[in-house]
Amino acid sequence: MKAVKLNMYDYFSNAGLVGMYRVLERSQNVKKTVDGIEVTASSFRNFAEEFIDLLLEDFSVLEQDRIRMESALAFASKQSEDVSRMKEWFKLGKERIAKRIDDNYKKCVKAKLDPDLLIGCKEVLGEIKALKYEEKETLQVYVAKYLDFLRNPEIFEKLTLNYIRYVLGMLHGQVSFLNPAFKGEKREYIEKLQNDFVLPMQQEMHLMELRENVSVEDREAWYKAKAKESNSKIETSILKTIQRQEKGFGRFVPCSIFPELPGTISFEEKIFYPLGLSLENAENTKWNGSKGVPISHTARLVMFCTGLGMLLFNKRLMDTGYIGEMKYQPFFGFVNADTSFIDMLALNKEFRLKKNVDNPFKEMLLTSLVKETDQISKWTLENLLYVEFGVEGKNTKLQYFHISRGMAEYMTSNDMTLMSMRNRELRTDVLSLLLNSNDTFQLLQRKLKEQIKEGRCTFDIFVAVSNQVAVRYYKNRKGDKQMNRSIMESFYYAGRELRDSYTKEGKANQLQGINYRLLNAVQSGNKDNLMDTILRMYIAQNRMVPQTLLQIHHETYVTHKEAGHAFIAGLNGQKGLKSSKEVDGKVENTAAIETDTTSTEKENA
Repeated sequence: MKAVKLNMYDYFSNAGLVGMYRVLERSQNVKKTVDGIEVTASSFRNFAEEFIDLLLEDFSVLEQDRIRMESALAFASKQSEDVSRMKEWFKLGKERIAKRIDDNYKKCVKAKLDPDLLIGCKEVLGEIKALKYEEKETLQVYVAKYLDFLRNPEIFEKLTLNYIRYVLGMLHGQVSFLNPAFKGEKREYIEKLQNDFVLPMQQEMHLMELRENVSVEDREAWYKAKAKESNSKIETSILKTIQRQEKGFGRFVPCSIFPELPGTISFEEKIFYPLGLSLENAENTKWNGSKGVPISHTARLVMFCTGLGMLLFNKRLMDTGYIGEMKYQPFFGFVNADTSFIDMLALNKEFRLKKNVDNPFKEMLLTSLVKETDQISKWTLENLLYVEFGVEGKNTKLQYFHISRGMAEYMTSNDMTLMSMRNRELRTDVLSLLLNSNDTFQLLQRKLKEQIKEGRCTFDIFVAVSNQVAVRYYKNRKGDKQMNRSIMESFYYAGRELRDSYTKEGKANQLQGINYRLLNAVQSGNKDNLMDTILRMYIAQNRMVPQTLLQIHHETYVTHKEAGHAFIAGLNGQKGLKSSKEVDGKVENTAAIETDTTSTEKENA
């Protein structure tokens, strides 16, 4: 049987190819190539069953709730010297656990599962609601019982299949088993997928193989005879469509995604919902009023596999001012690589390992791709396109970005030191801004105010602003990289030395007011006030003013705002600095992380 090559095209079909490969490799029915995959009609013999099984693994309600419960238990068990705070944490954690259990219990009741199966869940829910703070150790026992309840095959299957319909519905609307009217068990899901997607694709491949053995002169008669003897509506439709195309154009109309296959159906919204493209009445979108985008049944199945090729995660949304309560929204993400399909498979496998963080791509860049400079080449980084989108109703929020050559060089250099930041949330936000060529100033200004007010260590701010300076150099290639680094370190250590001097003289209480004057000067862009405040500090401590502080006015290497943030970060560094060492004239940040258990506890809270 002749193999069909399905090569990379665009991000949505590439995501589908990754998903299809993940299904086919379970039964070793696929060959991967540099450009994509090679398959035959027989490769899909067990595809529908393997597809549903992989969905049940990827979107397991049991695994989701295990992670949720661990998080809620950790929150409910947090320690503090303030007992009232501990009681409040326990109450909130218990409520989160009870709400999740109650939601799933109601879904089971609505699904009309055997009431005897649900008795245990109802009892656990009642016990958790009645728990008092003094009995908090028992909460973990009841959570374990709830997870055992989810392990029941009938309950697990029903809840997970319902969740799968929700997830895939965001990508494909209400097609096939995603239709709300469809009711069934796993076996019926498999049959529905087989009949609606797999069988048409197999018939298409089989017919195209038979067609090649028929001479051009005999094809019209062959189409008619084959259609007459066929018992399949889809097979008949494929034959008639190709016959009509060859009669009108002298050849079949190629699929827009896989040109070796015939375009016998038109692209519709439900094939890939996030594109939001409805062509039913859109006559002005195609040349000469043509309304259709022809695709093959194979392309249709490939795009139905996008849910297994993309990663679903809850993204933390930030407003433009980085203020206010954080909100979360389900997003799909995919790492598209122009280098090779094999690279793309590896990248997305690594990407899926980060599914439990709120910004998995940035976390992958930080912790996996650029941990060591030899783990990924600048060429690979330059040829990555990251796509993510959230779907709410008919509103698709599509975001994508490409890593420029300058950013690729920065991320594989020793100047990329974001991993030394302890606050993962801030680290991810900073990287997100840098990747999108946005200024970190407002974010760092707000964080400085918060950390100064709460008495927390500000070393992360110094790391962040130093990385912004480094990114600017790699993008513009202007200035002196070593001098930039030296200037930033001199401002940081100048602030730290003044803090130590004030502390030794018992005047540390004066620093709070000075901090706010410095922050206001930086915010307003008043270089004179910033310089004047720093000079007064040196005069008050009877210390020599370092010549590098003149950079505030000159701004030859760094801006006054960057210098100001570095100085303020040093002024508020906590005691307990580990021994730092010079590496090629640079302070090795991983060895210079400031330690303060109090500030760490506050950040984790």
